[in-house]
Amino acid sequence: MAAVVNGRNLPLSFKTSVILCKVVKNRKIEPSIKFLEAVEKEKIGISFAKGRVRKGNHGMKYPHKAAGVFVKLLKSLSANAVVNGVDPSKIIVHARADKAARPNKPGARPIKFKRAHVTLEGTLVADKATA
Repeated sequence: MAAVVNGRNLPLSFKTSVILCKVVKNRKIEPSIKFLEAVEKEKIGISFAKGRVRKGNHGMKYPHKAAGVFVKLLKSLSANAVVNGVDPSKIIVHARADKAARPNKPGARPIKFKRAHVTLEGTLVADKATA
């Protein structure tokens, strides 16, 4: 493990966090950041559809807020790799999302905040020449 970033009690829905973890998982850091920045600008959509896949943009969404949070986490992962003395371009991301405690919003009705924990771990890629 070359670097780790833990995002605790992030204001994201668990479902969106899991889907973005699937998008980022087993990719390098820079392409993931570029992809998520394009999602933020609504140039690329992410499929939230379950079951049968239909033609066109069925089930596509643009999770702006979650993509911005994931970009910050990926940049932090890259910085942590540099501090640990590892080249960030040789790191593959492993992502995991967990449910967090959901506090109540103030008011008469008990409405819950959305919360999720996100863990990003960077591991080195084995070079083909040395392997």
